[in-house]
Parts: sequence; C-alpha cells; structure tokens
Amino acid sequence: MKTNEIAGYENLSKTRQNIVKRLLENLDKGYVYSSTWTSGVPESGITGKKYRGANYVTLALESMVEGYTDNRWVTYRQMSDRGWKFKTDEKGNNRGRGRGVPIEYFELRDKITKQPFNRALLDGMSAEEIQRYIDENVYPVRRSYIVFNAELIDGIEKTESEISDKNLRIDAAENILNYWNENESKIVYGGNSAYYSVLRDEIHLPLRNKFKSQQAFYATALHEIGHSTGNEKRLNRSLKFKFENEEYAKEELRAEIASMFMEADLNIEPSEKHIQNTAAYIEEWKAEIEKDPNALFAAISDADKIAKYVIGKAKAYAAENISADYFETESYDLASEEAEAKTEETIEPAAETTAAKATAEMLRMSDREIFERAKNLKSGDNFEKLYNGENLLKNIEKSERSLMRRLAIYCGNDEEQVYRIFKTSKLFDDTKPNSYYKKMAAEAIEFAKELLPEKTDASEMPANVQKSVSAIQKNELKSVFAIQK
Repeated sequence: MKTNEIAGYENLSKTRQNIVKRLLENLDKGYVYSSTWTSGVPESGITGKKYRGANYVTLALESMVEGYTDNRWVTYRQMSDRGWKFKTDEKGNNRGRGRGVPIEYFELRDKITKQPFNRALLDGMSAEEIQRYIDENVYPVRRSYIVFNAELIDGIEKTESEISDKNLRIDAAENILNYWNENESKIVYGGNSAYYSVLRDEIHLPLRNKFKSQQAFYATALHEIGHSTGNEKRLNRSLKFKFENEEYAKEELRAEIASMFMEADLNIEPSEKHIQNTAAYIEEWKAEIEKDPNALFAAISDADKIAKYVIGKAKAYAAENISADYFETESYDLASEEAEAKTEETIEPAAETTAAKATAEMLRMSDREIFERAKNLKSGDNFEKLYNGENLLKNIEKSERSLMRRLAIYCGNDEEQVYRIFKTSKLFDDTKPNSYYKKMAAEAIEFAKELLPEKTDASEMPANVQKSVSAIQKNELKSVFAIQK
C-alpha cells in the first residue's frame, strides 16, 4: 500500500510519516529490523544521551536503510558551532544534502504564561498531585529538529563503538529474568509455546535448548515479560481480549517493540526473531499500521514505558542488593586470613576485617561510597580507628561525635545516612537509645552546614575546608579529625 492510501497519513508530523514509510518498506521486504544493522542505539553526538521512543525507531530505521555504522546524530547548528562541515563525495557533492532526519520532542508550557514550564513547581508533590497539576496547568508543544548522522560529517571526532563484553550483556539479561521470576511473574520452563498467563500471572517459555540462538531466547523472554507488565499491579493495561482481534494485535505490537527497546538497552544484538518475523505476524503489523498509523505511535509510547519499567525495576532491585553476597564472602575471607596469622590470645580483629564487615552491613551503594571516601581522606587512619571503636578523644561521647561529624561532611543533609553508617561502627552502643544517636546525627549535620562553604566540592575535603573556615572553626575541625600539630 502506498503512503497516500493510509488513513490519516497526511495529518502525521514529518517524523511520524518517515517512521511509517520506512517501517512499511521493511515489512514489505519481510523484516522489521535488518540483519545488517550494527550501529547500536542512536544517541546524541554532543551529549551522548540515548534517543528513546519514536525518535529511537526513526533513527534506527534510517541507520538500517542507509547502512550507517556510527550511532551518533547531531543538528546542523551543533555542527556549525563546532566548525564541522558535511563531507563531499568524489564529485564534490555535499553528502548531507537531503540526508537529514526529522525527530521530535514535546516541550511543556504553562497555560497562562505560555512560557516553558518550571518543573521546580512540582517539588514536594505526590504522583497524583503532579498529574492533576499538569493536566490543569500545562500543555505540550511539539518541537521538530533535523539531525544528521556522524558518518556524513567532516571534523567530528572518530569514536570506537562501545561494544560491551558479551558476558556482561548476558549477565544483565539474566538479572532481569531472575528479578522478574523472583519478584514479579514466575517464569515456568517447558512445553512448546511461549506465552503469558493472565489468570496465573505466569510466563511460560520452552526450554532454552529449544531456541535457535541465545538472542532468540532473550527476545522471546523479554517479549513475554513485556506482556506481563499489563497486570493490574504493574502498568495495568487491559489484557482481556480474544486472539487475533484488534486489541490483541496492538498488545503484540507494543510487547514486540518493548522487547526491541530492552535488547537495545542491554546491548544485545538484534535477534533472529526481530530480523525475520513470520509472514502472518508481519501482515498483522502491516494491517494495523495501514488502518491507523497512530496505533503504531501509541504502541511505541507504551513500549517505551514497558522497557523503562522493566529495566528500572531490575536495576533498582540490583542497587538495593548489589554485592551483598560478595561483601559477605570478602569479609569471611579476610577474617579467615587473619585467623591463620593470629595466636589464640589475639582477639581484636584487624582494621581491614572490620572494614569489610562494615561494608557487608552497608547494603546501600551510597553508604559504602561515603565510608570509602571518609576512610581515604587525610587523617583517614584516625577515621578508621574511631570507626573500629578506639576512644581517641578520651571521652566516648566526644569520639562518637567526632565520627558522626566526619560522616556528616560527606552526607549532605541526610541525617538518616549519618546514623545508618555510624550504626555499623564499633562505637555504636546498642544499650543507648536511638534518640541519643539520632540527636547527635542531627547536630553533626548542623555542624557540617556551619563549617563548610555552601558550594564546596566534597571531593576536595578536608584540605579545602581547612583553608576556608575561621580560626575557631579550624580548632573545632582539629577536634573532628583528631589532627595533631
């Protein structure tokens, strides 16, 4: 079918017309994504930010058709500002002429002032309040830009494509499957079909050795995970429809695009499933797009939400639980080594062992980072002594306060973080009430605020601090860090 025969095609933006045109051309050839596409996820050649949603699809399709191997894209203005120019062919013709690709963004504007919306107004609001405020006070404005692939540009620095280690890519995919199986929808292996059971909230997959390739397995698994996000306790899409009707086709479309997005986010090569689909599936896509091209963009938008949701949930879970087993093992190994080197009379653990145990108790990455930064500072040896329970200031309360204040310098305004890290130290006494230590943590935060310049970079402390504070503060600082003259 020609594009002028597609319902509503002329009302689409140039970006969307381009997507429909390219996608239908590919579907006519029997595939969605070409097996020759190796450029990777499209990104800004200036900021490195990855394109999402419809812009991702636009630039990916263009890269396939044109055979680009560079995944970077820039606007003409960005080129001009940096003194870059278009390359010329053997006849001296401008290679960029007619090769620009339209992409689009939506800018939020205030309904009253008509100016760009100030997102700071949403600070402190709940999700429901934010949605209600935006519905009542904000409207979107579509902005279009023309971008050019880096292969057309002379002067832009060459860059080696970032191809992540295959094992890391597999680990990332497996982490998603493991998270989903343990926390969301149970994954059941066996049988000859891949499907999501709405009734049981289960994903069913054939055994791995039934797939032609590893990529095909992950593509199928991510596709079914995409379906499972429709459950009412996740993204809450309607999944009650008859097979092979219009709603079924739309759900298949969004799940398939979502799995493409997830594969791209994981740097997994396009699978055979996405390169050579069955004729029936392709015809199903074509019929839906030709009937209503906006259905494609609704599916792309939903697919982007699905991909972000799945990968976001898996990453958040990993961040909360990252390396807990590793740190426990590390702590055990260090303790074992120390035990072999000690006599029976030696009962105090080495500082390294205590530090390892400390990080094992710190499940949050940010807590471990604060601990490591404080430990590696000037007079960091005194920090470790305090942390390991030594009463350096000959007064246990002063020593507790000194350790708290050291931590507060790096914890911003987060009293809970100061208290949380302190609680893993040997100075922490569980016979004292929590209110005692929480009050001390609050005082430590106030001390840090008074002591430090507002815009001091924490990475420059404590030397920068010692140059900036008054003589009185310097004396107090010496107490905090137990600095000896």
